[in-house]
Amino acid sequence: MSEKSPRTRYGYYRKARSHEANGQYEDAIKAYDKAIELSETYAHAWFYKSRLLYKMEKYGECIGCAEKARQLEPTWSDHITKMIEDAKKRL
Repeated sequence: MSEKSPRTRYGYYRKARSHEANGQYEDAIKAYDKAIELSETYAHAWFYKSRLLYKMEKYGECIGCAEKARQLEPTWSDHITKMIEDAKKRL
């Protein structure tokens, strides 16, 4: 696999998921951020970033990202709302 920087939101999203799978959480956050920078309405990046932030015990940031994902994809509300509620309990 090439070390070239991705050019699309999808490329950065895939890179983020790969970093996350390899335990490179800070690199994953940076890649999610880049995907979001390229497309602020990219709900998948917001959602998976929120899940990773939860895993990293960064609950306040998790809640903000999860709320943005829920706003962008209301059909995901049930799943996202549970994560937000759990994160709020841990603040």
